[in-house]
Amino acid sequence: MSRFTGFLKNCFYLLMFLLVVPQIVVVLTKQYTTLITPSTKVGIISFTQTLTNSGEYVRNLKKFFKDPAIKAILLRVDCPGGAAGTSQAIYGELVSLKEQYPHKPVVVFVENVCASGAYYIASPCDWIVATGSSFIGSIGVYIAAPRLKEFINQFKIEYAVTKTGKYKTILNPLMPSVEGEQALLQELCDDTYKQFTEDVAKSRPVLNLSEADLWANGKIFTGRQALEMKLIDQVGSLSQVEQQLRERAHIPASQEIQWVKAEQKNLIMKLLSPDDTGESNDDLSLSGIISNAFNSWMHQQSIVQA
Repeated sequence: MSRFTGFLKNCFYLLMFLLVVPQIVVVLTKQYTTLITPSTKVGIISFTQTLTNSGEYVRNLKKFFKDPAIKAILLRVDCPGGAAGTSQAIYGELVSLKEQYPHKPVVVFVENVCASGAYYIASPCDWIVATGSSFIGSIGVYIAAPRLKEFINQFKIEYAVTKTGKYKTILNPLMPSVEGEQALLQELCDDTYKQFTEDVAKSRPVLNLSEADLWANGKIFTGRQALEMKLIDQVGSLSQVEQQLRERAHIPASQEIQWVKAEQKNLIMKLLSPDDTGESNDDLSLSGIISNAFNSWMHQQSIVQA
């Protein structure tokens, strides 16, 4: 019996050995290859969602700019824009970091869409590459103000608000509009648009601010048209992006580029962990999540979109 037990033990150890050794070999091979093959790290940050919070993007930008091992940064943009404040916050941080680290190039690649607030972010970068049929531009501002007062009146629902200030409920969809409201909202849009176009023209001197109606004004262009308008620098694909990164970061052809992706929280982590503002999602029930989603949607309707 002891012989049989010993045989089983040996079989078990052999099996474990066969399972573990290949993994060890893989790890050692990767490390050895990294040591003998020269490579240069390039950070990648993807903008693929509507811009509503700058925290994660700013954190990743700071991390890549401050890391001396990261020689260049690639922004992969496939984004329709979002809140004007968020776009401007990321833009401002990017401008500041580029001033602190002037020798770290930032290249943008657009495969499908770089519109509105997303273009705001792309504008101060060193080089913008886009595919010929991508959509570029939409430099403009709007405020959505849905009105549900007549809808709730049909169901004989009374909604009363006690307020101080004539315009305090200006974007409350359940309240009727007041005199002068539209003019005030137009002033907000005009001032935000003025900041948007001034920043873009400052970041891309090839664009003339006096001709903003030609390249801004909410207009959308294909990548090929955007090149003619000087909104982008090159029509191309990832091959052209890599070429620009190599030239600007002085990466020789003999070196491999080691792409380093920015960390991103998934939905579960966003629900379970606090964000950069210190606020946490306390109500994780289904009703809480639905309520938060509705409140978020209502919030989006009440802020300036870019």
